[in-house]
Amino acid sequence: YSDDCYVFYSPRCASGKAKMTVPEADTVSPWAKSAVQRADALGVTSGLVGGYRRTITRGVLARLCVNTAELNGFKVDQTNPYGAACALGVMNTDETGEFAPWASVTRADAAVVLCKLLALAGEVPAVRQSVLFALTDAAEIPSAARSSVAAMLASGLMSADSGCFRPGYRSYRNHTLFAGKLQPDCNVFTV
Repeated sequence: YSDDCYVFYSPRCASGKAKMTVPEADTVSPWAKSAVQRADALGVTSGLVGGYRRTITRGVLARLCVNTAELNGFKVDQTNPYGAACALGVMNTDETGEFAPWASVTRADAAVVLCKLLALAGEVPAVRQSVLFALTDAAEIPSAARSSVAAMLASGLMSADSGCFRPGYRSYRNHTLFAGKLQPDCNVFTV
């Protein structure tokens, strides 16, 4: 349609109706759909849009942590999710004091943050280091993350594929929200 000096066009398909396609990276994987819907309903994903098949960044993980903490009754500063996540003790800055919100989160990093978030909510998973013995890549798990990875594996909140945990692999939003369905009575999202 025309509006004085501008002409606006909209895409049309053969039916005459606009055809919109959502990029695959913004859609939820079928295996994670119910968990993502639950997280959306609880408000865990408030302030985030799409990108479910994209690598999760520290900034996005901080937002998820802050939203989850608020659901569990903690007063948090929603205007500064990075500072709030650090103040809650679930995330840290690096050795230079930088939060690095753009940095990707590895599976080992995610296990550590998740354990801290679960502890904050009073849901501390049991740590069984013996589950690490079955992993072919156990030596690659950073020492600071070993107990968290063991707890996540023992509780079933994270898994190892064909005996590999892949601690250095990037975590994705789908994965971050998926295991939430494993805790039906808890408002804590899982990785």
